[in-house]
Amino acid sequence: MIAQKARSKRWKNDGRLSSLIPDSDRAPQFNFTILIGSQARCTQDRFSDVDIVRIGHTNPIAKIGKRGVQPSYIDYDMATFSLLYERGDLFLYHIFKEGRLLQGDQSGWALLKRNFRVGTDFGEEISRNRKFLQWLQRGSKYEGAIMPYLAHLCRALKNLAIFSLAEKRNYVFDKRKALRSAFPALSDESISLLVNANNSFERNPSLARSYPIIDPTSMKRLNKEIALAANLPGANVAR
Repeated sequence: MIAQKARSKRWKNDGRLSSLIPDSDRAPQFNFTILIGSQARCTQDRFSDVDIVRIGHTNPIAKIGKRGVQPSYIDYDMATFSLLYERGDLFLYHIFKEGRLLQGDQSGWALLKRNFRVGTDFGEEISRNRKFLQWLQRGSKYEGAIMPYLAHLCRALKNLAIFSLAEKRNYVFDKRKALRSAFPALSDESISLLVNANNSFERNPSLARSYPIIDPTSMKRLNKEIALAANLPGANVAR
């Protein structure tokens, strides 16, 4: 799919999103389709899904890749997109930085990218994910639910890593790279365990059913390693 080039489409620009819109009734609608994630970065593997962001519309696209993978959609109407744009949302920065425009006006998208300013304060997001990690590690929530537990653990730790790095103006969105950069004390073996479990749980239920069982001692050891690497205060991981 190729993004359509603009023809006699003029875009206003005074620094606000409300002005970054076509100034003529003849201009196209404010609609964009963007490929994000590992497929956009060209780092996908055979288990990778296809993540598509749709802005201002909900039109489906064709399956992507040799395997004909069905896309997963993240949709924004204009009101939501405008609010996040003005806030400098980190996920929008991810879309602008690594996304590939599949459909929509190229000049308009380039203007949005050029005028976007990512936020600088992610304290709320850091606190929320840190608290969720602490909650996950209290007690033995993994008993009878190893795969869902590891997937939620990976997601919370990955989010904490991404927001913590962004707070330092270091923007990394790949799971493995973010975990390695934010938590250098976390072993490659533990990172692989978390990421592979998350991928299996989210994308391949058949693989999740056959995922190796982790004994309670190993799980406690993993939780302790995570607590120390992420500097989680008061995490009850010793029991």
